[in-house]
Amino acid sequence: MSIDPTICFNHRPSYDIYSWKKVLSSSPIVLALCGAGLGASSGLDTFRGPGGMWQDYLVELLATLGAFSLAAGPNKGHFALAELARKTRKRGEEGFLCLTQNVDE
Repeated sequence: MSIDPTICFNHRPSYDIYSWKKVLSSSPIVLALCGAGLGASSGLDTFRGPGGMWQDYLVELLATLGAFSLAAGPNKGHFALAELARKTRKRGEEGFLCLTQNVDE
């Protein structure tokens, strides 16, 4: 499958939520680029920011699955991404991709 880049890049940026929804609902592939802010909204400390986890603990103790089974749960952003993934699949499109460099997402 090839994607015509002019579909995305031939328009000026818009802050109109309805225009954004129209583009999003007609896109064959959706890529969500997520960062530390998504987990921070659930109460997880960021790793490198002020008070970040990597500053207070040994890396070897945090880089395990057990270290992330804390009481933090999904927030509105996580639920919105999950719903977007479901809707993309329901349309029978190529898919939804969530790209993150964080180990807590």
